Amino acid sequence: MVLDKYKDIDNQKVAFDISPTYFIFPEVYQTIYEFNPDAKVILVIREPAQWVYSLYKQQMLGSLSKLSFKEFLERGAIVGFSSKKPKNIKFYDGMIEDSVEKAKKAFGKNLLIYDFEEFNKNPLKFLNLVEDFCGIENYFNKNNFTNHKINSGDRQTSKLINSITKQKWFIDLITSVLPKKLISSVRNYYDYLGSKRIKKTSELIEIDIEFIRTFFKKDILFYNNFS
Repeated sequence: MVLDKYKDIDNQKVAFDISPTYFIFPEVYQTIYEFNPDAKVILVIREPAQWVYSLYKQQMLGSLSKLSFKEFLERGAIVGFSSKKPKNIKFYDGMIEDSVEKAKKAFGKNLLIYDFEEFNKNPLKFLNLVEDFCGIENYFNKNNFTNHKINSGDRQTSKLINSITKQKWFIDLITSVLPKKLISSVRNYYDYLGSKRIKKTSELIEIDIEFIRTFFKKDILFYNNFS
């Protein structure tokens, strides 16, 4: 997680930082709070089986290794940020509830928790809610909103390119020789191309669902009570 780039932002501007991996890297919450105690945080939680399967697909997009879904659950997720060595985060029953409770403790009234299913049904409503929560003027409406699934685990992109661009040495090299605006533009265009090529992959099979249920009994109950 790189917060330095937000230090010089004009007070009249609002900056957003988005990452699905923060959720399983809960020490990030303390880092955010120490950087800005008044930061507004939006936490979108998802049904446990769909969440962990989506995380599996995301991780496989950026990996040249081939793990079965069950192997992934047993090994854990490999999570890292540009300034830190990747860590192996092990899955355990109750990790979703633990992460939510840590976020509540860190941010209090500055935390908005939202159900992914509601976001999926009406993303424009969610964007307007985020604008209101952050105290900024509404910009998004049905006339200017387009629903591109930029970070979908089903997007068709190159595993090799995804793997290389996640490496610290590559990030350090590119950021040292190219302007940030150019890097951002290229990245956005690459993500946009991926969003145009969505191919639905095989869904969870019954054996996987049963395996998840043994993994996340507490979290399934927690989510059902939340939703």
